[in-house]
Amino acid sequence: SLNWFKQRFPKAVFTEINAAIGGTGSNFGVFRLHEHVLKFKPDLVFVEFAVNDDGAPEKKITRSMEGIVRQIWQQNATTDICFIYTIKIPFLETEQKGKLPPSATVMEKVAGKYCIPTINFGFEVAERVEGNRLVFKDKSKELNGVMVFSPDGVHPYIETGHAVYHKVFMRSFEAMLPPKPGRAKKHIQGRPLAKNYFASTKMIGV
Repeated sequence: SLNWFKQRFPKAVFTEINAAIGGTGSNFGVFRLHEHVLKFKPDLVFVEFAVNDDGAPEKKITRSMEGIVRQIWQQNATTDICFIYTIKIPFLETEQKGKLPPSATVMEKVAGKYCIPTINFGFEVAERVEGNRLVFKDKSKELNGVMVFSPDGVHPYIETGHAVYHKVFMRSFEAMLPPKPGRAKKHIQGRPLAKNYFASTKMIGV
């Protein structure tokens, strides 16, 4: 995706901040936001916790995701945010019905409140699996001539699953772009959805 950004916007200079920590949810992400993301003063932040927030209570997800959004904009109101929703096997049946899994559904409420765009990779994967154009899980990257998405039902193969993700990413990001380039505008926070959202979280050294 970084390489695509560089090709798509050749006049811009991009620096990637990879703040991902595998197997952790938004309730940890909101606490390490300043140390791992905001201190670098980003212009654009992608937030992805749908898979690891699976099973978490709605109130907990809202507190964390809203805390991430509002803390980003407290530092810089012009920073753009995009929520990303990836997929795992337990989400497949729900997404094949055209519905979002519970964790992403909660995040959509936060996104809707703050007019934040979202990209769901799951629908594309579910549609391909439904049409026998993709196998969700196998130890090999190809099965009977069909591309395999993932070795474990969660983490995509770089050559196959991530290629599908990237296609959706490019298509979705193009749809978000304004007709003409303009100056960055300040995002308005308004009243929070959760009065007890995580407003001033931080990491403390041992």
